[in-house]
This record gives sequence, C-alpha cells and structure tokens, in this order.
Amino acid sequence: MNYDMPMTEGRVLPQITLREIDFPQVNEWEVGDKKYVVMKVEMTAKRSGKNIGLGNGNDSTKIEGDFQMLSIKSLGVEPVDAKSLESKEFNAVIAKIKSGQM
Repeated sequence: MNYDMPMTEGRVLPQITLREIDFPQVNEWEVGDKKYVVMKVEMTAKRSGKNIGLGNGNDSTKIEGDFQMLSIKSLGVEPVDAKSLESKEFNAVIAKIKSGQM
C-alpha cells in the first residue's frame, strides 16, 4: 500500500509526550522546533467506528488503532516526504538506525 502522509482530513493529529529517558533529543530541542523523527510502532488493537459508537454516518466506517511505540529516532530538520520513505537513501538511514550507527 502506498499512502500519502499525513492523512489528517483537516484534523489535528494526536499529541504525544516523551521523556528524556525515552527520547534524549528532547533535552536539545527548544519549544517550537519542528524536526523529523522516525518511530517503530506495534499495532496493539484495531476497531471499527461502528463498534466504538460512532453512529451510522461516515465515521462508522472509519478504523481506529492503538499503537505501542517501540523506538523513536530524530532525523533532524531536513524535509522528509512520503516519496523519500520509499527511497534507497531512506532505507540506508533506517539500516543505520537499526545497527546503532545513528
């Protein structure tokens, strides 16, 4: 599957809170900084809108998922778009992260 990101439909995406022990770069960033990060997550639950009481409208066909963050790494300030996520360069960055070189 190839999805453009983010798929927000005009909504504000959920907010997360990270502690320095989990994301050391939080100590280096300033309020208002905008940078790119990559996260490894595991889906832990999946529900349809109908099953969570969203009624019979368009929301009833939406899917909701719960995710456990397994790891997170800062990529810096260079732009990252959906096309670059499929590139050899991005795969090389992921390989470095997995190997502990970044």
